[in-house]
Amino acid sequence: MRIAFCDVRGLLNDLNDKLGGENGDRWRDKLVNMLREATFKTWRKLEVGLLRSVDSYRELMTEGGFKVGDYASKILNNMKLVEVLTTLDLVIVSVAELGFFEGATFAQIVERARQLGLELCPAEVGPVLRSAYKDQPRGEWLRIAMDPIADSDGFLSVFRVGRDGDGLWLHAGWFYPQYVFGPGDRWVFVRKP
Repeated sequence: MRIAFCDVRGLLNDLNDKLGGENGDRWRDKLVNMLREATFKTWRKLEVGLLRSVDSYRELMTEGGFKVGDYASKILNNMKLVEVLTTLDLVIVSVAELGFFEGATFAQIVERARQLGLELCPAEVGPVLRSAYKDQPRGEWLRIAMDPIADSDGFLSVFRVGRDGDGLWLHAGWFYPQYVFGPGDRWVFVRKP
């Protein structure tokens, strides 16, 4: 199907009139949201705020047969819980999909994601996603884009959810602020509603 320039020009003129008009901010917000939805499809909806204690999350991991790494266990102790039941739209995005083909630091990843309408996850997404994502493909590891949590040794870490030959894991990956994540590293973010 071919589109004539005059057809596009008319649409662009209409769009320009809407954006420059009295309700321009509202039209801009709608356009931005539409483009974000087209770019970052919701991968999974996830409810957080169901459990009220870290011990409840530990029980959830144990009862589900999930494995919890040592560092994940340490940052689980310091995890801030979501106080209100909230449904989140999660997206998975690689470092390269954010435009970093040579890799990027965590700060660069987060800054670009925010520019594109994504937000950090609450830390609780780590254990909740682990318990919900039972059909995770073997060999897949996803980092949770969240505010890093200091473990008992003072290392900053974020949760990682993965599956290997030993089963389904809740891990934590520690890193230094200058650490460069590779272009293929995949992160879970929250898409703004």
